[in-house]
Amino acid sequence: MFHVLVVCKGNICRSPFAETVIRTSIEKRGVSESLECRSRGTENYHVGKGADSLAIKVAREFGYDLTRHIATQVTDADLSWADLVLVFEPSNRDCLLERVPQAVKHNIQSLAEYLDPPRLNISDPYRKLEHEFRACFSLILAACNRLVQVLCEKPAPIR
Repeated sequence: MFHVLVVCKGNICRSPFAETVIRTSIEKRGVSESLECRSRGTENYHVGKGADSLAIKVAREFGYDLTRHIATQVTDADLSWADLVLVFEPSNRDCLLERVPQAVKHNIQSLAEYLDPPRLNISDPYRKLEHEFRACFSLILAACNRLVQVLCEKPAPIR
């Protein structure tokens, strides 16, 4: 089993959308026995709350359901569990790099690296306008679909 952890700041917009896209994609590809995905936030602002209402609305427009998501803060156990940790911006990466042993720092990557062309980050749409959520979620959708494609093509991670 290969474990992917998607981490943003509050776990109410970007990371739950990415988790849902990745899970849906692996189910469609029939590899859910080989790959598992979770999402978390670096901060505890929204722990126990549902996804942002605008995130729910825009995700629904893309064909994804975030209504059952509950925000969770990342733990050391999550970081130990993950074979790959995906972040959205340098501040997410910096927060995690402070917490993980040197031996697993290479497991932390930017999800935006899976875009074509690759980017440095996917900005947080929280407290922004609906069209900014759509633009953000469009990037996440493209990056997650490419990520799953890459993972499925690699002989080692997904068997």
